[in-house]
Amino acid sequence: SNGENLRAAGAALADLRGLSYYLSPPRGAGAELGLEFLGKVGQSYLYRNPTVLPRARLVGLPEYARDENDAQAVLLRIGPKVRDHVIVEDPDRPLPKGSKVAGTAKVVVDLPERVEVATESETASYLVLADSFDPGWSATVDGKPAPVRPAYITFRAVFLPAGSHRVVFTYCPAGFRLGAIVSAVGLALSALLIAWPRRLVQLGPEHGDAGWPRHWPWYVLGGALVFVVASAFVPAPAADPADRQRWHNSVHRFTWGSGIEAMKPRPRPRIP
Repeated sequence: SNGENLRAAGAALADLRGLSYYLSPPRGAGAELGLEFLGKVGQSYLYRNPTVLPRARLVGLPEYARDENDAQAVLLRIGPKVRDHVIVEDPDRPLPKGSKVAGTAKVVVDLPERVEVATESETASYLVLADSFDPGWSATVDGKPAPVRPAYITFRAVFLPAGSHRVVFTYCPAGFRLGAIVSAVGLALSALLIAWPRRLVQLGPEHGDAGWPRHWPWYVLGGALVFVVASAFVPAPAADPADRQRWHNSVHRFTWGSGIEAMKPRPRPRIP
């Protein structure tokens, strides 16, 4: 059944995510994934994953998906075999489904907004980087632009031909360039109006009260906040809206509490 396949794929998903260590409030949660128990940290339990896969790797045997919902269906269908396949949302489908890959991938530059990976392979492959997919990420292969595809629903993948390559991921927020251009044009026009020696419009006599509500700036600010919050949700068939599924449950409610508890200083043991 789908539920059994999903549970069986749990350990494989931990490997794919690059999950080296795992903090969990329940005592047996990590054991269900086949992780090694290390001890208790704060109010949580610490586990180690001995079979974790590298963050950057070359993968073959593609399973192509139309979108994230189709990718979830593929994951349920293949279950624990997902460790040997790449589930990728790539309409071009450049790699045959039965293609096996042998090669290496190494992260050589790791910055918040720039990641460079050196690869070597005798066959075509997908480079999978176990970092979050986001429309703001772009990539080049040997200096030439290359599309970044969602892999395993939430990660990034770039198709590579055989050979040695240098893949560079760079991040720029979606809409940043357009916003910067509009802001620059606005600043230039403002500077021009300030520096203009003559008034473009003859001012009339002083106006009276415009009749606007006294606290109208607060209303505008409130409307903007409502718009930002509403943009995080999408309509759903049920009565309640659903948050965007690609990042659903990416942060657990216990993460912050356990992390803060683990960082608290502990008294040093007394040496007799």
